[in-house]
Amino acid sequence: MLHFNIKIYFYLMILLSIYSCCREKDLKYSLNAAGKNRIELEKVLEHYKDSGPKYDAACFLIKNMPGYYSYAKSSGLDSLRKIQSVIFHKKHFPRDLQDKWSKFSYKSTPKVYDCHAIKAEYLIENIDLAFAAWQKRPWRHSLSFDEFCEWILPYRIGDEPLENWRKVFYQKYSAVLDSLYKGNDMMVAADSLIRFVKRESGYVYSDELSLPHLGALFLQKNCVGYCRESCDLSVYVLRSVGIPVATDFIISAPEAQGGHSWNVIKDGTGIIPFEYDEGKVTQGYDDKRLKGKIYRQCFGKQKKDITGIMDKPEVPAVLKSPYIKDVTGEYFGENSVEVEIDETECGQYAYLGVFSFPGWKAIDMALHQNGKANMKNIEPGVIYVPLASNHNGSLFHTIGFPFWLTDKGLKYFQPEKEVETVELFRKYPLRKWTRFHISEIIGSHLDVSNSLDFRQSELLYMVADTPRVNYNQVICHPQKKYRYVRYQAAADKPARIAELMLFRSEEDTVNLPFKIINGSEPCKGNEKEVKENICDGNYLTYFLSDEKGGYVTLDLGKDEWIKKIVYVPRNDENFISMGHEYELFYQNGPDGWVSLGRKTATEPRLVYNNVPKNALLWLHNLSAGKEEQVFYMQNGQQIFLNKW
Repeated sequence: MLHFNIKIYFYLMILLSIYSCCREKDLKYSLNAAGKNRIELEKVLEHYKDSGPKYDAACFLIKNMPGYYSYAKSSGLDSLRKIQSVIFHKKHFPRDLQDKWSKFSYKSTPKVYDCHAIKAEYLIENIDLAFAAWQKRPWRHSLSFDEFCEWILPYRIGDEPLENWRKVFYQKYSAVLDSLYKGNDMMVAADSLIRFVKRESGYVYSDELSLPHLGALFLQKNCVGYCRESCDLSVYVLRSVGIPVATDFIISAPEAQGGHSWNVIKDGTGIIPFEYDEGKVTQGYDDKRLKGKIYRQCFGKQKKDITGIMDKPEVPAVLKSPYIKDVTGEYFGENSVEVEIDETECGQYAYLGVFSFPGWKAIDMALHQNGKANMKNIEPGVIYVPLASNHNGSLFHTIGFPFWLTDKGLKYFQPEKEVETVELFRKYPLRKWTRFHISEIIGSHLDVSNSLDFRQSELLYMVADTPRVNYNQVICHPQKKYRYVRYQAAADKPARIAELMLFRSEEDTVNLPFKIINGSEPCKGNEKEVKENICDGNYLTYFLSDEKGGYVTLDLGKDEWIKKIVYVPRNDENFISMGHEYELFYQNGPDGWVSLGRKTATEPRLVYNNVPKNALLWLHNLSAGKEEQVFYMQNGQQIFLNKW
């Protein structure tokens, strides 16, 4: 037994020696990379040389520093930040600034690397305050030192400006937290603080501008941006008071478009996800989105399953990043699937892809052998496809059939020879907020009269159920001609309508002209959602009244027969739009997308009679729009993956 213990001790010493050598090697590399600024980093190490954990913390920051940078000051970046501030205060992007700045790119701005510019005083202040915040809190014992380094210690998040944020945030939010909560429960503390910050900040969502991370001090005064900015603010606030927090993200949403990010808190039992926009931190939160693959933004460099990819131009930059960690298994459990691929069309790596208009987006990668690629830790119930890179890291082609992981195993969407007739009504999943907006028109009604006071009027039509499409045509049988028409919402709902058209007969295709003479005021804070939007021909603009039971009165100029009504509820215009040209495709594995023909819509649906069974489909609008997603047919219905 003694001999056995000596062997274990011997092996532990070897491992510790290897670890120490690796750490010293990384540290030496960082010091050399600093060039003339090396003296500043050495000051930090000298300052903490006898302080144990703080020295190790300094080593952690310095050895991971190469690769981190901010952008040099420039008039373009300064202008973008000022516009973001304007958006925050005005609550919208001023139209006169959109044309010039919405497509402006900051990517050509010179980078200033941390190791070349950071000062010793900056790092020392950050380290001391991070330790002070951590050691002050009763939950410190639930966090290891390595976890402290990753979840609390970092002085930056991404490519934001270097600034002394930690002291400002520590002094303010530590006092706020002490006043809000004095207990030992970290979750309650985090919830109390996030609720306070959400009320204080007045967060404004805006994704019109392309910007680097804005930084703590800017966000504290101008809480504006998309999910990334709200995550950043949460990280700054919570880390400043010793609460371990990070940001998780998806590269591309499997059921929508674009990426998304949210925060996670680390406690003794695992991670607790939350979203700043919800204004609270609760156990068991789930935003209901499909995610596919989830990554965590880290400060320290992470070990990659596949090595030697850093100098490969065909690998997407996000998958090469040493600062992200695959955490999909933490959410959905660990799994592994062997996917069939065509190796003759594949390079060195196979990629896991999801559809993101106008093509496939790689969200993970794997090695392959003998016609199979082993994909690890994927979310079940998501439609994926195996991909190969077209050598530039941004374009991909399919090397196999779409698939998903079900509770019965792997299922492929492999088209059959047998075809079926299908009816198509949409090109994109129907989101919960779109369903809500459409349903709000239930109970609204159209009354007609020959007097403005509507004391004597006739009910022309009432919406009794949720419309299935956006373009809704109704045949009417009025008792006589009328001059005035009033659209009014149900008594418990605001008016919410995109378009209203009136016709003299069932056959007419040209609607009656009318003048809006009165009605409810638009919703406060939504001044663009005015009454005039109901006759502008744009299905995406709408009238939203400030009052419940909101109304709008129309004057036809003279008495007219109204035999047909067309109304469009507030919607996303992803239904079939009449007059638009569409093309339907099915996915045929390595052969890619195969067209089933083009059609111009003459009604709010499209009919195709040549669709292969068991195929994954894509309906492309050739006339307008950019929101499109794949679907399949089941029992005559279009099925989009949609939990959100």
